[in-house]
Amino acid sequence: MSKLTDRLRLLIETQAPTWQHSFLGGALPAGATFTRASTARYWDANGVQQTAAANAARFDHDPATGAPRGYLAEVQCTNLCIWSDNIANWNNTNPVSVATDGTLGPDGTTLMYKLTASAGAGNHWTVRSASSPSSAGDNFSLSIIVKQGSTRYVGLGEANDSVSHWATFDFQTGAWVGAGVNVTTEPPRQLSGGRWRIGFKGTAASNTTLVMVVAPSNQGIGTASDAGYTAVGTESVYLTAGQIESGVYGITSYIPTSASAVTRAADVLSLPLTSLPGWDATQGGVLVGAYRLYTKGPNGTTTGVMIDDPAENNLVGFEAMYGGGRQRIEFYSGGVPQNRTQGVTAPTPFVRRKLAMGWSTTRTQMAYDGVFDVGTNGAFALPVAPTKLDIGHQIGAAQLCGALESIAFYKGARSDAFVQAMSR
Repeated sequence: MSKLTDRLRLLIETQAPTWQHSFLGGALPAGATFTRASTARYWDANGVQQTAAANAARFDHDPATGAPRGYLAEVQCTNLCIWSDNIANWNNTNPVSVATDGTLGPDGTTLMYKLTASAGAGNHWTVRSASSPSSAGDNFSLSIIVKQGSTRYVGLGEANDSVSHWATFDFQTGAWVGAGVNVTTEPPRQLSGGRWRIGFKGTAASNTTLVMVVAPSNQGIGTASDAGYTAVGTESVYLTAGQIESGVYGITSYIPTSASAVTRAADVLSLPLTSLPGWDATQGGVLVGAYRLYTKGPNGTTTGVMIDDPAENNLVGFEAMYGGGRQRIEFYSGGVPQNRTQGVTAPTPFVRRKLAMGWSTTRTQMAYDGVFDVGTNGAFALPVAPTKLDIGHQIGAAQLCGALESIAFYKGARSDAFVQAMSR
């Protein structure tokens, strides 16, 4: 009987959203404002890396298939790897030769460098230091764009911390060899033209200037020993777009550098609630967002969609990831937390998730991809006069660090079945 009641209730409740917007068409919602005080990179429909001007929103695509991914929102970040594209300015060991042979990088203009091991025994790698030191306990990430040369494997490591950080990538399987050493590997991202962007996160064990290591390898042990072997002198890999990020929690879009570090500003997109048809602060509602995280944890918080005020005293919305783990919904009124509920399942980078959250004076709900995640009963005060819809960020911080495909708003308190259905 309860299932029949739920179905009848859902049938009665089902209706068009009060308001909705898709970012797949490459446009922002009417009335929205966007800022980013720097240029920034994104992927176009042809799998080519493009540069967006300052204060121009980015609409990203899957670099391997060209499929649209929506509005790209990222936190402010700095690439500490100088001469990120000019591998000729890196330092070679044992030695390794570096040259260009006409192989283009992902932007269709910059040449990739071919890194070739010299004959003999020893470590065969190239290294690039960060432009400034990190402190013990700092989170950091290393990333590089690579293309297979003559070897099946390429190693990526950090060579200056008091502990080893290393991971080995297998071009044949498109996957990491094992879990790496003292790192959290990020999912390798396949690009166009046989290229891959690979990277990992780690934590500095000492006060140090991070040093990124890249090595062609003919063995896949999964440790730094993959760089040490007896080479015949033809082992090679192509590389470009080195990136060292410190003090952040993951790998963000590529930031090109030359002789000094470069900072990309945060993406900030907001819509005044006066431009949100049907908004009524005296009622509950349901927010729905379809998105893809591009990077995850260990300690970062990434905001999906948040209805709030400038002081953050009145808000309701969801975080796509909280504290490096699962998604969370938040609900404040007059500066007083009404409900904070963390979900059960963590999102996976680059995998689409559609999340729906509901709120009212008696219940909050969260569901994703057609699965009801969590619900909480209580006596809740509704947010008092919030002023804007923050999209992909919260009060200018905690950006999504991913792509937002679409958002929708349904006015009024709804059933669990409705929230679950809207997440499909």
